[in-house]
Amino acid sequence: EYLTAGQVGYIFMNMKNAGESRVGDTFYKENTEVEAIAGFKPAKQMIYSGIYPEDPNEYGELERAIQKLALTDPAVSISRESSAALGNGFRCGFLGLLHMDVFKQRLDDEYNISAILTLPNVAYRCKLRTGEIKEIENALYAPDPADVAYYEEPIAEATLIIPKDCYADMTNVCVERRGEQIDLRVLDGQKYMLKYHF
Repeated sequence: EYLTAGQVGYIFMNMKNAGESRVGDTFYKENTEVEAIAGFKPAKQMIYSGIYPEDPNEYGELERAIQKLALTDPAVSISRESSAALGNGFRCGFLGLLHMDVFKQRLDDEYNISAILTLPNVAYRCKLRTGEIKEIENALYAPDPADVAYYEEPIAEATLIIPKDCYADMTNVCVERRGEQIDLRVLDGQKYMLKYHF
């Protein structure tokens, strides 16, 4: 009925797609009431990029490689998309730029697939004049500007720990990136801790 520390269990499921199950899911016997384990939240993708094969004939290989990588990286979201310039490909969501770079590097190293990544962008939320709220991951699918009441963009809170002599340069970089300083502390006389909203 349960596993304790050090024990290993396994289950058999009739699933065709590994994406149907997520880390943190609560399993239970059919027709049994059970309270889901609290505290689990699915990963939220912050940036989106298109992935296309350099050679259109490698589309099937790219699809298989992406699906296999997604088995070990459940934080990636994958959907099919098509581009007039690049042909058939995939729209993938990542946790950040580093996550995207690692995914691309794994495609190269583990599957020997050369892929083209489009410029990453973030998802925006827009409220239509009708009151409906939509999330826009690609500007191509944005609604008519006359129908939009306003847009919202994601905001991140970043904590930066930097040497004292880099303070001026770092604050300039943050201001150039539309950062708003919300906290500044001196840690040990030689380091600063900055908090910014971006």
